[in-house]
Amino acid sequence: MGSAIDAKLQDSIALRGTRYIDDYSLYFQDQSQAEHALALLHKVAKEFELEVNDPKTEIAPLPEELEPSWKTELRGMHIRDIGPPQVTDLLSLFNRGFDLANKFPSDNVLTYVARQVSSSTIDPENWELCEALLMKAALAEPTALPVIIEILQTNSGSISSKANLAEAVWSLCNYHAPLEQGYEVAWALWLAKRQKIDIDPSVAKKVAMMDDDIVALVALNLQALGLFPTVSMAVWRKAMAPQHLYSEHWLLSYEALEHGWLTAKSDYVATDPVFSVLRKHHVRFYDAGITLRVSSSTGYEDEPEENVERGTLSPEHLLTNGGSA
Repeated sequence: MGSAIDAKLQDSIALRGTRYIDDYSLYFQDQSQAEHALALLHKVAKEFELEVNDPKTEIAPLPEELEPSWKTELRGMHIRDIGPPQVTDLLSLFNRGFDLANKFPSDNVLTYVARQVSSSTIDPENWELCEALLMKAALAEPTALPVIIEILQTNSGSISSKANLAEAVWSLCNYHAPLEQGYEVAWALWLAKRQKIDIDPSVAKKVAMMDDDIVALVALNLQALGLFPTVSMAVWRKAMAPQHLYSEHWLLSYEALEHGWLTAKSDYVATDPVFSVLRKHHVRFYDAGITLRVSSSTGYEDEPEENVERGTLSPEHLLTNGGSA
C-alpha cells in the first residue's frame, strides 16, 4: 500500500526523501512546495481509506536534529545485570522514561524504554520491581504491550504470581473497551492468553460489547482455552451469517466458524464460491497457536538512520509524517 501511495504522489510531485513503512520524510525547496505536498498526501491517503496522522506531521526548516533528544538520552542509560545496581538502573530508566513520555506524548517513549528492558537480562530477584514498572508503562502507553508481552515470556520463570498482571489486563480492558479502542484491548487479551490469565466476568461483559473482529477472535480463543467466562456474545453472533462474509465483519464470520468458536444456522462457508476455496486450502487469518516475536520492523527498535541522507540533499524545508491510521 505504501508503494501504491508513493506512485500516486510521484505522478504529481518530484519525490525526494525516504519512507520507512508508513513514516515519510520528504524534502522541498520552500514552504509552499511542502504545503502542496502535504495537501496531496492527505488526498492520496483518503483514496486508500487512510488518514494522515496530523499530530505527528510537521513542516520544519532544515537543518534538523538527527534523532529526538529523548532517544539520545535514553540510549545512554544502561541496565546492569545483577543485584542492587540493576534496581538503581531500572528505577532511573523508568523514572526518566515516564518524565519524557509526559513531555513527548506522541513519541512512544515508554515503548522505547520497554525495548531497552527486553535487551537486558533481568535478575530474578529484581523481577517483581521490573514487572511493576512494565505494567505501569503498559497502562500509560499500551503501544508498549507487544514488547512487554515478549519480556514476560522471556522471564516467565521469574513470575511467581500473576495477580498484578491480571489487574493490569482488567484495567486496560475496563478503560479501553467502552471507548471501542480495539488495539489496546486485543493486546491486553493477548497478554492474558500468553500468561494464562482468567478474565474477570465484569471485564468480559465489556469486551463482548465491542464491535471489533480482532478483539472478538482473541476473546473467543481465550474462551476455548477456559480463560474467558460465558457471557452474552450477541454482538459477535450477528456476524455468523453468509452475507457477512462480504461485510466489514468477514474476518469474524469466517474465522469463528472455521475454528468452531461460534455456531451458525448453516455452513455458509461450504456453499460460498470464494471462501470454500480458502477452506479447501486450509487458509487461516488467525493462528491460535502462534507465538509472538516482536521484530525490528515494528519500529520499537531504532529505525534505520534515514536521516544521514540529508547531508546529500539541499532543500530548505522538510515534511515529516509519523504514519497513518
